[in-house]
Amino acid sequence: MPTQCTEYHFQPPRSHSYDLGQRRCEGECLNDCPNGRIASKPSLFRIRLSQVVANIASYLLILDLCTSYSFPTVVIAALMDGEEGITITQSEASWLGSIAYIVEPIGSVLSGTITEFFGRKWSMILVNLPFLVGWILYSVSYSLTMLYVSNVIIGIGIGFMEAPIMTYIAETSQPDIRVILTSIPSIVVQSSFFIAYALGMLTSWRTTAAICVSFPIIASIYVFQMPETPIWLLSRGRVKDAERSLCWLRGWASPEDVKEEFEQLIRYHNATKKGGAVTVPMIQMTVVNANVRNPVNKASYNGWEDHRANHTIPPFWLDDRPPLLRHVDVRPAAVWSV
Repeated sequence: MPTQCTEYHFQPPRSHSYDLGQRRCEGECLNDCPNGRIASKPSLFRIRLSQVVANIASYLLILDLCTSYSFPTVVIAALMDGEEGITITQSEASWLGSIAYIVEPIGSVLSGTITEFFGRKWSMILVNLPFLVGWILYSVSYSLTMLYVSNVIIGIGIGFMEAPIMTYIAETSQPDIRVILTSIPSIVVQSSFFIAYALGMLTSWRTTAAICVSFPIIASIYVFQMPETPIWLLSRGRVKDAERSLCWLRGWASPEDVKEEFEQLIRYHNATKKGGAVTVPMIQMTVVNANVRNPVNKASYNGWEDHRANHTIPPFWLDDRPPLLRHVDVRPAAVWSV
């Protein structure tokens, strides 16, 4: 905290009791903790596990998505051989294989709007409806027209599914595990193709469609158990729900464990809640190594002091620096960001 108008004292770097995976209970000393115990912070494995468990919901949707992609191949191969009373020409087969891709942009256009309105979680539940209807129609289809209708419905669902899946992965995972979580879908894609082709080889195409009816049902039940993303909840003013969601996604932790990250999310939301580019002057924090005598650091320091004198620094930076910078020696640099 600054003690004078022109002199500022920053706390030196300090270690934390939770750097080794533990933290002390709130209080001045260990004796203030209940029973004199040290409360343990969620382990790294537990934090990673909660994010993997949440994102299995996305992988179940990808399973449904990619089996529907590959299913027309199974149907066309059977119908070209005249199986089960329906015979199609090469022209009709080409339409059957491509009509889903023709209507897919309709779902893509609606995807972003619906995802933002209903939230990531409920959008991932709603997207299963067209797949459920499409698979049921496939399993009872006895005419080419019904097959076309099934393909149209599933095609719209394919386009609708794109936005909520990737958004959910991005907003529920930490950067250091996000790369892994976003690479798993490629494995699920190939596995989905294999499942569809294997079922088509072992059973009839109607039976395969009947089995695939279970995929959207299982996915919907699983997604229902998962939390909504904290960012979307904050955008709707549901701060407590957002905090609970973040606790769930960070290893079923306590609010104290995620306090710093949650503060960052709130500040990010406050800076972007109006949407689009930021149009007001913003202050960036520049981390340096202590030395104001360095000309660059001194210029940054003096610039920050000038902005403070002009009352253009957000008040919370005078007594509550951003969590990532709170425990390091910093010199704030004032810059204009357009």
